[in-house]
Amino acid sequence: VLHTLSFQLAQIAGRSFVLELNIAKALGELEGQTPEERFISFIEKKFVGYKQLVSFFSEYAVISRTLTERTMLFVNVIKETLDRYLLNRSMIIDTFSLHSSELIRIDAGFGDSHQQGRSVMRLYLANGQSFMYKPKPLDISLHFQELIQWFNDKGFSPFLQRNSVIALDGYGYEKFIEAKPCKTEEEIQCFYTRLGALLAIIYLLDG
Repeated sequence: VLHTLSFQLAQIAGRSFVLELNIAKALGELEGQTPEERFISFIEKKFVGYKQLVSFFSEYAVISRTLTERTMLFVNVIKETLDRYLLNRSMIIDTFSLHSSELIRIDAGFGDSHQQGRSVMRLYLANGQSFMYKPKPLDISLHFQELIQWFNDKGFSPFLQRNSVIALDGYGYEKFIEAKPCKTEEEIQCFYTRLGALLAIIYLLDG
């Protein structure tokens, strides 16, 4: 999960880093023959070592606090996600027809974060399967899938594929749907027919 945290922290402090880089360039403090070498020298002089970090964060105290707060929120969110996964693991595997396998990766930050840093995440298993975790009530999503099943049971055409949803107290999971391109004209026709059918149902619900 560290790649997600690194990206979030870089977004917060990135402009200040660029400012410091331009100042160092103007003062002739950068060393090296190539842009890559000069960038590395900037990193080493400004951020490698305790004294360098203290100097930077003393000058940018608000950024220091913001980075710390974001990191603490991120750690809490990841811990909450893992606790919930362990609690619901058997249900997830059964509902989504997954093969029992080790959890190896979490991609966080899908969509906007809310409720103290929570965001939609994709969880990956060692066997290549994955599913989505959503830290918000999924009752509406579950009921919509049930409605689609009701239409199918009534002979609705075209047949609409349901997506599996687990709706729990304030959070839930959805089966991951992989986007794939249409390969034939028939598949394109089918895609837009189903899309129109879904739009008609959403229109019926005043969605």
